[in-house]
Amino acid sequence: MKNNEHIVLGFLGRRLILPCMILAMIALAGTTVSAQEAEDPPTADTPSDTESGIEKMVVDDDVIPQPSKRWMLREGARLVEVEGWLRKNPQTSLWQYHISETNPDAPGYVLTVLPCMLLDEMVTVVTSMRGAEVEFVATGEVYVYLDQNYFLPTHPPRVIRVQELYGSTTTEAESTSDAQSTAQSDGDKEEESAESLMRELDTAVQGQTVPIIPGSSLTASDTYEEDVESKKLLAEGTVLLSRRGVLSRSVEGAWTFVLDADSTGLADPPLRIMPCLLLEKLESYINRSGRNAPVLLSGHVYVYDRHNYILPRTFRIPKEYTQITP
Repeated sequence: MKNNEHIVLGFLGRRLILPCMILAMIALAGTTVSAQEAEDPPTADTPSDTESGIEKMVVDDDVIPQPSKRWMLREGARLVEVEGWLRKNPQTSLWQYHISETNPDAPGYVLTVLPCMLLDEMVTVVTSMRGAEVEFVATGEVYVYLDQNYFLPTHPPRVIRVQELYGSTTTEAESTSDAQSTAQSDGDKEEESAESLMRELDTAVQGQTVPIIPGSSLTASDTYEEDVESKKLLAEGTVLLSRRGVLSRSVEGAWTFVLDADSTGLADPPLRIMPCLLLEKLESYINRSGRNAPVLLSGHVYVYDRHNYILPRTFRIPKEYTQITP
């Protein structure tokens, strides 16, 4: 009896397998057709974007930066003979160096110029042009602070082009040619002395190449010399080695390094700290240890607008001995 049941069940199972397989194949075919219809290109009545000359591109703003954003230059990079325009930021009142778009290393980059006597000389040239735009060729070092690039000129820059108020442009070559022609015409005047001739060469052509000579700026003047002699300022180029002091905020919010008195009991004037990556580390140390935490700071001194600045190179935390042991 059991054998007969097994035979009947086996026969029914074989009879049911075939319809099930057919139904499965029909369902699979329907799914394939639907997928193909979804992937089919648009009909001839609605031409595709590729056929109409338009290519679609999906851009993830979080992954790919916008064209207006520019990559930062790393600290320690050196820009050599870079053409650019010196302009004052109307919001921050800081002077910025706008690198030319044709520069292959940093096209169109805008870097805030660090305070120094070379910046003072460049500002003197720009302000003397009465609103005309001045293009320089400058060499210097790049620094980074709070995701912003800064530029420190290290060599005297030179003027190569002046964009005058009414759109006319004077280039370095044109200025040199005009100056030479002026010198030749003035040389025909025998009654003129050599000093008057040189004076006319300097002022004959508006927008000619302006030599930037140390000592021609406001800070590199008698006032600067007097401030240095009276110990109101440290001379630019002074190197401080492991000088002890504390960091504090000025009224403008800038970080200032207040030096401790030396062995003679005299303290040097405070120095404003120039922005760089090391300043970020100093800020982190001060936030952990407190505003009156002493540091041993080394760096180079600069002068701008009758103020001293220091570009920190290294700093150490002094050891404090609170107990005397035999």
